[in-house]
Amino acid sequence: MGITPIRSMIAEATNQKTDHDLTLLYSNKTPEDAPFLSDFEDMEKRNRHFTFVPVMTRSDADEWSGERGHIDAELLKRYVSDINKPIYYLSGPGDMVEAMQKMLVDAGVNEDNIRSEEFAGY
Repeated sequence: MGITPIRSMIAEATNQKTDHDLTLLYSNKTPEDAPFLSDFEDMEKRNRHFTFVPVMTRSDADEWSGERGHIDAELLKRYVSDINKPIYYLSGPGDMVEAMQKMLVDAGVNEDNIRSEEFAGY
């Protein structure tokens, strides 16, 4: 699954107490569809350098009080002050990865700062 290596990277940074600033914009249909949701919430509490932004695409306000809809440049800029500073890791279904890469490039991110891996079969 696409999120598993990202979870490992964030867990390692949390356990090692690194000072790397990490932000995870994590899109799922519903909270029930989001593997490791509670793990990421816990790591955010333990790691002041980690910002966790779960985004649900098919949850209404009664079901989910956090971010809803699709990740776009506006949402990205709310959580990342300088969008040209980070290295971006995109992982998931091919169409989603392609859409996120286009959104980042259209927002002005240098393509050299984008790493991606597509996973078929979602």
